[in-house]
Amino acid sequence: MPPPAATSFPAFRGPHPDEPAILGLIDAVVYDWNVADDTLRWGANVGHVLKDFPCEALATGAAFAQCEATDQGPSRGAHLLSAAGRDQGEGVPYSFCGLLRAPNGALLEIVDFGRRFMDPIGRPARAHGLLRVIKTHRDAEAGAIEKVSGPTSRPELIAAILAQAASTNFPERRFAVAVIGVDGFEAFNARRGFQAGDDLLDEVGRRIAKRLRAGDGFARHSGATFLALLAMGPKDTGEVAAQKLAERLNDAPFDIGGIAERVTLRIGLALGAGRARGAEALIQQAEEALVEAAAEGASFAGFEAGEARRAARRREMDDLSRLNAAIDTGSFALAYQPIRPLSAGQPIIYEGLARLVDAEGATISPAAWLALAERHGRIAEIDQLIVRCALAKLIARPDVTLSINVSPLTLRQPAFLAELRATLTGRPALARRLVIEIVETAALHDVEAIAESFADLRALGLRLAMDDFGAGHTSLKNLRALKADIVKIDGAFVQNLARSSDDRFYVRELIALARRIGAKIVAEWVEDSETLAMLRAWGCDYAQGHHTGAPDFAIPREEDAIAAVA
Repeated sequence: MPPPAATSFPAFRGPHPDEPAILGLIDAVVYDWNVADDTLRWGANVGHVLKDFPCEALATGAAFAQCEATDQGPSRGAHLLSAAGRDQGEGVPYSFCGLLRAPNGALLEIVDFGRRFMDPIGRPARAHGLLRVIKTHRDAEAGAIEKVSGPTSRPELIAAILAQAASTNFPERRFAVAVIGVDGFEAFNARRGFQAGDDLLDEVGRRIAKRLRAGDGFARHSGATFLALLAMGPKDTGEVAAQKLAERLNDAPFDIGGIAERVTLRIGLALGAGRARGAEALIQQAEEALVEAAAEGASFAGFEAGEARRAARRREMDDLSRLNAAIDTGSFALAYQPIRPLSAGQPIIYEGLARLVDAEGATISPAAWLALAERHGRIAEIDQLIVRCALAKLIARPDVTLSINVSPLTLRQPAFLAELRATLTGRPALARRLVIEIVETAALHDVEAIAESFADLRALGLRLAMDDFGAGHTSLKNLRALKADIVKIDGAFVQNLARSSDDRFYVRELIALARRIGAKIVAEWVEDSETLAMLRAWGCDYAQGHHTGAPDFAIPREEDAIAAVA
């Protein structure tokens, strides 16, 4: 039934006698706001729900507005009066999530639902709704909390999403909905049991609670997924938001029953930008993005609508078709970059840099195809092709030592180790001239597993190198566990040595750390003689970069090569 006109509103008669007790159990109270005279009337249990507020603060809309913490968005009153839609006699629905600050300093997270009614000439006349207190903060951190945040229930989080999506008059209130999934959860359950699976989900929930920012909220969604509402600044992008959250959530293994489990959390993200859009539609988009992330082997993906998404998918499939053809025909080659010793008496090592050779004979660097190969599970096959190229070169050139980079995914493939064993068994001199590199950040993802793979390769007589050393901030403990023969300092710290005192300090520390385990040290991206002189003075063993030699598809004969770089 439509409400009467504003000029003939009856006095608020209060809820059913049983209703206050029921609402009190969930810290909720009904209210009626007469916009014309600004009077507020509350249900009989208001003294229980809003016990931290004096009567005069609850008497009028203006007085109650003074209790709102509006630092981070529009006020509750402004939001209620601006709810989108026309009043056809049944009112216009609204929902709002925000904060109230009590005189005693307590901060209350609230969800507010209701309907706004108009008078006969179209002006806001009355708002009738239900206000629920989600959580009360009474400690010193209360002032830092700006909106519904932390763990909550799924219905409450959906209400918060609805409130954000309904803010059509406040486009600066950008937000994102994320669905966070535990990758490989069914396999984990099968391996560790259902109790361990439950423990894992509990630990994931605790980590999400710790890693989300103040103002973000989350809840269990379904199965092994969680739902999150993320506040976003005016300059934030969905990709940046998802990437940062993925990094925060995947920064350490989970301790499940005393065992460190490296489990990947993937994120699907859908953006809301102040446009009216249903919560379930946003959640569905985030779920689709999560499926996309899992299919691509990525830690996150953002929802892309319409033709743009289809076009991107077509490009991906075209690129994959060309990559598959190159793998099937073995169309890969090595470009060789010298790693030169900084003192006499040491041999040159060449790094074999993988290049894809297209149908026209052009060579393409890994920047164009490596991520694609990893997303679609073809990297191990490429690595095997590259190893075959390297071994063929080593057999043809007994005077050459080669280093090649291999994915940690490949190291775990039994076929990879079996092929190496078949080629190298009984040929220790050949094995000694092959160095296998793995990037530090990948090694630290699962130190124990990589250490086992390194041990298998070392048993064949190979030497092992940690590439991009310094990027993962490894510890001496991990270095000792991996037992790398060579560490290659990340060029990002080397290229600016002549200009950056911070980089100089850090590179010297990395050299000292590598010395502790007896590893040979290579500095990458050496681009000038000043940098080279500093590295030599600090005890670095080798230098690699355009100053010491650019990549080439031919390796000069030993008598033509200059060993120690000047």
